[in-house]
Order: sequence, then structure tokens, then C-alpha cells
Amino acid sequence: GADFATGMHVTGGTNAVSSVSQYVRVDLVKLDELMRMIGDLVISRARLEGTLASLEARIPAVEWRAVHENSAAIERQLRGLREGVVRVRLVRVGEIFRRMPFVVRDLAKESGARVRLSLQGQDTEIDKFLIERMMDPMLHLVRNAVSHGFELPAERRAAGKPEEGTLSLSAVAAGESVVIDIADDGRGIDTEDVVRRARLAGLPVPEHVDASGLLDLLCAPGFSTRDATDRASGRGVGMAVVKSTIQQLNGVLRLSSQPGRGTRFSIELPLTLSITEAMIATVGDRTFAVPQGAVREVIEIEPARLRRIENHEVVPYRGGSLPVVRLGRLFGIAEHGRRTLHAFVVGSGLEAVAIAVDRITGQREIVVRPTSDPMIKVEGVAGATDLGDGRVVLILNLGALAQAARAGAPGPAGAVPQARSA
Repeated sequence: GADFATGMHVTGGTNAVSSVSQYVRVDLVKLDELMRMIGDLVISRARLEGTLASLEARIPAVEWRAVHENSAAIERQLRGLREGVVRVRLVRVGEIFRRMPFVVRDLAKESGARVRLSLQGQDTEIDKFLIERMMDPMLHLVRNAVSHGFELPAERRAAGKPEEGTLSLSAVAAGESVVIDIADDGRGIDTEDVVRRARLAGLPVPEHVDASGLLDLLCAPGFSTRDATDRASGRGVGMAVVKSTIQQLNGVLRLSSQPGRGTRFSIELPLTLSITEAMIATVGDRTFAVPQGAVREVIEIEPARLRRIENHEVVPYRGGSLPVVRLGRLFGIAEHGRRTLHAFVVGSGLEAVAIAVDRITGQREIVVRPTSDPMIKVEGVAGATDLGDGRVVLILNLGALAQAARAGAPGPAGAVPQARSA
């Protein structure tokens, strides 16, 4: 359950209660059911819009204007209702942060390091369901930072750093997403040591390990940076589960680390999972939905501008080059030969990737139906949605697809299930 403000105020009478509790406890299951009903309304509204579009040519213009205005009013009101229920589900990120001072204090005492915890953005809000799912991954990242990341006071003094290290937890809302950072000013990650341990564990290691490749190695099942488990590293969830949990929530995990300077894990999560704005794209005869929050930019690519470098395609982009991954090739779908391609730019800086499709056909509000059955889960597919015209289309997790592409992992070719009928 969660508490929500009612804004109630009672006055009058000599013994009147000047104020009462401003909170009412609501079972999260009831809010889930309310959101499900709103989702059904969104789908019905899309079906109504499709029906009205087919009737437009048969209705006189004056009468059609009134129908269209009423339809647009219902759409605005439904959007307001949806946003209102989403706001009711939001809780402060401080619910995760408030446990961290005790964890940091105990682990620092055990390791001998001196650590100061800095918390920022505790009032940033996120869906209650996401808060529940992110508690263990956040605890694991904080434990790793304190037990693995910080040097002892004497080492820090010798390196010209303050004896007391700083661990920063911050959260900020960015459009339809929330970004949570876990940053330390410790020793940083020893890439050579990680590569050596990965090879000893029999894991495939790329020739050049960048930040994305380093994260993939740290999150590989069975990988460990410790020869023996301790209280901090031997309990809870591993990095593989951290990454998997974030991807299941349609989020993205990023890493940056500098030897001797520190490490930063950045988690980008959607504000809510239930209903979202999405762009509709086609590849061959398939249609996909792409949540808008995951997209940095949409670009148009002229095939003549594409260049091939070691079996990879790149395109000139903002004074540099941008790797291009064709969604059709990832999923084994025959593409339509077009003069131009549309592409979603995912990530930033050196980690930016363009995921190309035949066409982006529009934008609409979608209801997210996640795929929970492990037998039909496909990497890069977050779930499915009904577009309101009888078609069920797959919702893509562009962050997961981009990470697989950057790592050079084979795509899930041929593994995409048919999703056409209602």
C-alpha cells in the first residue's frame, strides 16, 4: 500500500477538529486495477478514432467538425485522467535512499574505509512498482562501491586525495524518465584485472574493451572481482541480476570509470511502465512500438551516406560518425528497399547508436502489456500492445538492443514471435 494526500480540512464548532490526517492508505493492487481500466479506455479510444476516420468521407463537414471536437475533448480528458492516476502512483526516490546511510556506515566500518554519503534529488518521484523492484539492485551497487571502490585512508592520502571518500546518490527527472546515479571518488575499476578474470572464467572478451564492454563483462553471469566472498559481495543480487532487473523495467544501465578518480553507475528508468507515449515504426511487413522516453533523437539516413567499416555500418553525425544497426537484420526480417531510412538514436557520446527502421509512421499513446513468461521472452522486446485496430505489436527495449549491438552480440534473429492479430 501507499499513502496519498486527500487535502481534507474541517472547521466549525467550538470543538471542531482543525485538521485531520491528509493521507489515505491505498492498496497498490487497487491502483494497478485502476490503471488497467484506464488502459482499456485508451485502447477503446484508439478503436473509436479508427472508426471515425473511416466515416469522415461520408459525413457532411459541418457535422463532422462537431464529432471531431467531441472526440478530441474525450482524448484530452482521458490523457488528464491517465496522468492523474500516474501521479497518484508516484512516490519519492527517497524511499530507496533512506536505507543507504546505515548500509554505508556498517560496510565502511568493516572495510576500514572512511566514506561520506551525499544524497541529492530525494524528492524526485517514480512509480511505486519501480521503487519496489529497484531496492535490491541499488543496495548491491552501493555495497560494491563501499567494499570494492574506496581506498583506505592512508592510500587516499598517498594519492593526494582526502582521507574521507565521497559516495553520491542522486536522482533527477528527465522528461518521461528518471535518472539515478551512484558515483564514488574511489580507485576506479581496473579494466586489465577485469579482462584477466573474465578470460580465466572463460568469458568472451572483445579486443578493445570500452565502458560498455567493461559493463558487459562485470554483468556476465558467473563473473566476480573477488577471490572469496565476503559479507558485502557474497549476499543479495549479483551484477548480472542488477542489469537484468533494469532491462526488465525498460531501463538502461551505464558505466563510466577512471583509474584513481572513481566510478559512476547511471540508471535510466521510465517514469511509469503502464501507459506511455510511443513511436510506431515498420520494418518489412512488421510493425513495432518504441517508447519515446528511450529515444534521444530521430534522424533520416540517406543510404548513399552509409559507410562500411569492418562489417559495421556508420553514418556521419555531428562532426563524427554514428554506428548504425538495422533492426531488420537484428530480428531477421526482410527490409523494404527505400530511398531513405529512419533511425532512433539511443545513448549519448561514444555510446550513441542509431537503430534503423524502414519507416516511422506516427506517434501514439500505448498500453504496455509486459511479457513475463520466460519461454517467450526475447532480448530487446519489452512486451506488446494493442494499437486499437486489431493489431497486436511488439514493444521494443531500444536500450537492450543498443547494448547488444555495441557488444557485438548476435541479435535474436528469427526469434521475434508473430504479433499481428488481436
